[in-house]
Amino acid sequence: MESKPPKSQFYLFNRFFLKNGSQLGRLHEFCEKGFLPALERHCAGPKIFLQATMAGHMPQVAMLAGLSSWDAYGVLREKLGGDRDFASLSAKWEVDDEQPVEHYTTSLLRATAYSPEISNAEPPAKPRIFEFRSYHSPSHWKLYALHQRFAGPEIGIFHRLGIRPILYTDTEIGPGKPCLVYLTPFESLAEREEKWAAFAADPEWQELKKESAKDNGPLASIVSIEIFTAAPYSPVR
Repeated sequence: MESKPPKSQFYLFNRFFLKNGSQLGRLHEFCEKGFLPALERHCAGPKIFLQATMAGHMPQVAMLAGLSSWDAYGVLREKLGGDRDFASLSAKWEVDDEQPVEHYTTSLLRATAYSPEISNAEPPAKPRIFEFRSYHSPSHWKLYALHQRFAGPEIGIFHRLGIRPILYTDTEIGPGKPCLVYLTPFESLAEREEKWAAFAADPEWQELKKESAKDNGPLASIVSIEIFTAAPYSPVR
């Protein structure tokens, strides 16, 4: 019987920031033919490739890959470095007159204890949108209080209203620390607006928000919201 991969404890999170023009198509070609196959060879966790439709920098492509441990990140880097097919495709970037990426960032996100595992199940027939929310807390104790609120009643309200994030993380390495990042799929922008409007008007949430502010003050000083769609080749869509 085939063993089930361990639950992802960390997520490699790459963002590729591009210029308008041919970069977007060339990057998608590299991800589909080079990056994803290499990840499939060396990383057992879930993988998702996304293209921004509403974000601070456009065009933008993002990639998440689940890792079973902290050490797995270093192992993956070594394996990618020794992968001849991946290295050959990567080397072409370095000699091209027009680079396919303007710049990129790499973060390591730690899955929270209450985070589900991203499913690699058969994708839905209709493409979904994905919302990234990043909540920057002014201190670690406020971030802890934010996690306590999420892990308890807030997720229950989410699920009751049909909001089902597929990932909750802390930023272990990357910008904006301390920071909670979570990813939520929706069938459409219209569904997203409807669900969040229902959440904002929900009496249970309003009472929870009031009690949270009374006990802890504001828990997130900066909130960033970005909308993505999955690339056609993304295992998770």
